[in-house]
Amino acid sequence: LVEATHHGAAMALGPRGEVLFSIGDVERPLFYRSAIKPFQATIVLESGVELTDEEVAVAASSHVAEPVHMEIVHSMLARVGLDSSFLRCPPGPALVESSRLRLQDAKPDPVHHMCSGKHAAMLMACVERGWPVETYLDPDHPGQLAILDLVEEVTGERAGPPGIDGCGYPTLRGSVQGMASAFARLMFDDRFTRVRVAMTRFPALASGTRRSEVAIARAIDGVCKTGAAGLLGVGAPGRFGLAVRSFDGSDMAAAVAAAEICFRLGVVAVPERLDNLRHRPLMGGGAVAGQWKALP
Repeated sequence: LVEATHHGAAMALGPRGEVLFSIGDVERPLFYRSAIKPFQATIVLESGVELTDEEVAVAASSHVAEPVHMEIVHSMLARVGLDSSFLRCPPGPALVESSRLRLQDAKPDPVHHMCSGKHAAMLMACVERGWPVETYLDPDHPGQLAILDLVEEVTGERAGPPGIDGCGYPTLRGSVQGMASAFARLMFDDRFTRVRVAMTRFPALASGTRRSEVAIARAIDGVCKTGAAGLLGVGAPGRFGLAVRSFDGSDMAAAVAAAEICFRLGVVAVPERLDNLRHRPLMGGGAVAGQWKALP
């Protein structure tokens, strides 16, 4: 018995833009949400801000508020004379239950928010370039305009007018096809070497220790970045950029599909590393009662 079916789209593009895999309506409009954080982090680096690889990974992250994530965000802000009161993202809650339980008695702090690394990085760029820190979420802010230009360049699509992401940041629009193009550029364009290397070296800093995107990134020795509402971007070094979207917004369906596509395209050195995602078990009464499976 198939209990639920999740429909979506996916596309993988190679180094010359050649289509290696495509399924579903890859031109259906969407908001990129957090999936474009690697390119937002690129604008920060190009502003002149000096970041370690660990800080770059957190700047591009949707983190789970593990202690290391929060320490890095606080350190980034302190280095330019700011603190968390300058962040315009909401004060949490943390992305995963384990962090919410750990922080339940803590004072609400925007550093707990999954997007605080991105916000802190943009504030650092503001200080570096003399841009206003109070209005860094304004779509007409110089930092946001630079992001818009870059996203339109790497996707080959018009990305505006922006919407508003859950953290208050301007979010840009596009398609699975555009996102596949962007992640191919992330893999093959030297402009993005710093971000590509940082996210590959520190996948858990760009997400969280037990997240599905970390399992994918480690299995392919590459990059995996979640968006929201069932969107996932994957980069396999020297091979392809991949975008996956579950139209019903299921993040797990997108992760299962991405793992299966990576397996079929032959980029998993040790296939067993993705078995738990490709055939993710469904539990019932403490035992395996079923599984997720990507079709066709």
